[in-house]
Order: sequence, then C-alpha cells, then structure tokens
Amino acid sequence: MRLDLYAELRRVIRALNEAGVPYAVVGAVAVSLYARPRATQGIDLLIPEDSWESVRPIMAGLGYTLLAFPMTVGAGRIRIYRVTRLEGADLLSVDFLVPQDPDLLWLLQDRVRATTEGIDLWVIGLRGLRTLKRLRGSAQDAADLEALGPDEGEATDGAPTG
Repeated sequence: MRLDLYAELRRVIRALNEAGVPYAVVGAVAVSLYARPRATQGIDLLIPEDSWESVRPIMAGLGYTLLAFPMTVGAGRIRIYRVTRLEGADLLSVDFLVPQDPDLLWLLQDRVRATTEGIDLWVIGLRGLRTLKRLRGSAQDAADLEALGPDEGEATDGAPTG
C-alpha cells in the first residue's frame, strides 16, 4: 500500500482539530490551494512553540516518528521539527514550522478556514505564505512566489499592513 499524501493530510488535520491544536497548512499544499497544484513529497504545518509537546504524541499515535534534531531556516527565525512515517518502502514527512522570532508570531494569526473533502482546516493567509517563502528563499520558493502573483497591499518585509 502506498502512502497517499492527501489522505495523510486529512488524518493529521483531523487529529489536530480534535485536540484543539492551532495550526496552519503552509508550503506546497498551501501554494496549491492559492495558485496551481504542484508536486510535493511532504506536509508542512505552522504551529506555535507551546503546541509542539502536545503534537508529538498525536503524531506518534498516527505512526510518525521524530528521527532528527530540529532544523532552522531563515537565519534561525523558524525552527522545523520533522516527523516521518514509513510504510513498506514509502516514506512521508510532516514538517512542523515553529516561529522563533517574535516578529513572526503574526503568521499564526494570518490564517483562513477552508473546507476540502469534508474536512475543515486552517490555511496560512497569502501574506503569511509569501513571508515564509521569502524567508527560505530557495529556487522553488521563488517559483512559488511567482505563481502566487503580485503581493499588492503588502509591506515589503512581509509584516501585516494596516
């Protein structure tokens, strides 16, 4: 049996919703919701720092294991905890992005509720998604930013305006 990324996304989101964990879908899945579908091999979720300890047992209950030390991106402004599920030869990772910089705490407030395939989920707002893409700054992030279109009405540093 092959791991289905979107079936796994639904399982993870249901578990987080049931536990009342604040999160926002980010990364390629969020880009796909705002612009165009694009290939990805993992799930990225934004959570607050104080939720990580409650997320670990939830993910363990879903068959995920924490295999590595946390990573940082954006000059240490975001910490990433990666959990992995292995089923046969299939591997799926879920990255939990945790803002470390107080200037990025607004990202968790910049989220919108969506419903897809009968499940309610929280997705990062467009402004927040662009900010995260700029922080990482890879070639794929640049392509994602282009696909998302112009960022009219946003501050150039990604902070909320108004």
